[in-house]
Amino acid sequence: MVSSPPMMMNDHNYYLPYHQMVDHSYAYRLIAEENKKRQNTAASARFRVKKKLREQALEKTSKDKTVKAEMLENKMRELEKEIKWLRSLIIEKDA
Repeated sequence: MVSSPPMMMNDHNYYLPYHQMVDHSYAYRLIAEENKKRQNTAASARFRVKKKLREQALEKTSKDKTVKAEMLENKMRELEKEIKWLRSLIIEKDA
């Protein structure tokens, strides 16, 4: 014997199978969960974009600092050579 699905009385005093009854609170929960998922997905996408921009800014700053450090090292070498040259001039003059 095959049993039929359980029946439930609705607001209009007639019976419908459970699977045909509309549970509005459940539907609202599903809608709310779907909205929350969409908001979370959008927030994650915004976070990834901001993170990528931050990383690009850090890379640019790092490259700029590296270039400046190299320029300062070159300047330091030039000044050291100039100091040696000036010292040799002083030594020659005193001798």
